[in-house]
Amino acid sequence: MFKRYNSIENHYRQKYILNSISQFPEIENEKFSIREKVDGANVQFYFEKNKEMRVGKRSSYLNKEDSFFDIWNVITKNEKVLSRFQDFVNESDFTLRVYGEIFGPTINGRVDYGPEQNILFFDIERDGQIVCQQKFEEIMKLLDVEDKMVPLLCYVDGIQEAINVSCDFDSQVLCNHNNPAEGIVIKPYTKEFVLGNGSRFLLKKKSEKFKEKESTDKAPKVEADLPGNVVTLMLEFRSYINKNRVLSVFSKYGEIESPKEIGKYIQLVIDDAKEDFLKDNKLPNGLDKMIEKKIFNVGGHIVNLLKEHL
Repeated sequence: MFKRYNSIENHYRQKYILNSISQFPEIENEKFSIREKVDGANVQFYFEKNKEMRVGKRSSYLNKEDSFFDIWNVITKNEKVLSRFQDFVNESDFTLRVYGEIFGPTINGRVDYGPEQNILFFDIERDGQIVCQQKFEEIMKLLDVEDKMVPLLCYVDGIQEAINVSCDFDSQVLCNHNNPAEGIVIKPYTKEFVLGNGSRFLLKKKSEKFKEKESTDKAPKVEADLPGNVVTLMLEFRSYINKNRVLSVFSKYGEIESPKEIGKYIQLVIDDAKEDFLKDNKLPNGLDKMIEKKIFNVGGHIVNLLKEHL
């Protein structure tokens, strides 16, 4: 079965961090690995013994006719690496699901990773269970593919020290100068912490250029008789809709390919933004459904952002 990669929480969401520490007090002093957040598209490779490898994007498996960021050419380029995972599984009785990020000139376009697309890996699931970062590194080294890991920046002790690591640095993927990285991903190193809702404890910290929330440069027209708190929420939600948000949706579902898909992508962007918005804001109790609909009525703004990619 397909398994979607765990969503990663933003480093500034204190409620999430405090709730996690209340479940696992040891998080406060745990050792963490800090890896670069690659600005690309999430993919996964599922290996079973003596069976054909399955390939997936963030939301589903891919068929051979799917053109998700030219993934099939990237696979051909990395055939030897992927065959080592398959051989490892064929010689054993377990399954592997390997998560990675494809990146390059046709994906997002915000970081210069060179002239060709490629892939780096950051997590492994064995027999349906994600392994800790320490075990992930051991497997990659055992298979002699450690050079295909997302760049490691450092290890730190303590969650606050991890959060304090700067995300203002040049990308380490190709060591290009004056080429800002998207940010960092913070993961426990020696063990995994699975929270009450079944998700893993993970954090991301993005540099300013890549944030998916920003001040709006043009306020939308609002009805004069709307309550002030509703108008405030309308303006606040609009700040969650920007070019970075659209690119984030593309990285999960693939780029928009025709005007016929505009309606579909409007909803995908709204849903993605609402997930973050509702973590930061609370809607008034008993809010009328029609009024609530007005808060999230940003379709026209999204259309303008999508048209840039058609």
